Amino acid sequence: MSEAQWQLIASLLPGKASDPGRTGSDNRLFVNGCLWVLRSGAHWRDLPERYRKWKTLHKRFILTGGQVGDILTAPALLDGFKTEAVLADKAYDSNALRQIISDSGAEAVIPSNRARKVAIPHDAAIYRHRNRIERCFNKLKHFRRFATRYDRRAIHFLAFIHLAAAMIWMR
Repeated sequence: MSEAQWQLIASLLPGKASDPGRTGSDNRLFVNGCLWVLRSGAHWRDLPERYRKWKTLHKRFILTGGQVGDILTAPALLDGFKTEAVLADKAYDSNALRQIISDSGAEAVIPSNRARKVAIPHDAAIYRHRNRIERCFNKLKHFRRFATRYDRRAIHFLAFIHLAAAMIWMR
């Protein structure tokens, strides 16, 4: 992590001297250790000694199942959001999901699945913006641990997503 990147996030991390509770001995070393695990895809136990005790880093680091179809969690993800449109690919083409989107007052911008007998039209101009989302996921997948989903606990996986997203944002 460069000095400029560190300056952007240093004040956001818990464990500073001004924070209540315990103070992190070296937040930068902690973040660099987490980045090493994220980039390499290695297990925490394989963390090089220069990052100190792997167990300490892992404890400090503390969605859905990896093989579960995303359409099952889509309603929960949409709950509470107010938007004009919901962009999704053909895998999300279901009458139930379209109804949830419609009930929220948004437009479903979802191409019809080939199995659908009567195709439902979608706004192709808006759908093209979905490419930005795909590019974001492609950037996230450059981090091996994100791409292979080694973490069993959703909270750990989500924490790595936040860390990877922050690194992409700081480029």
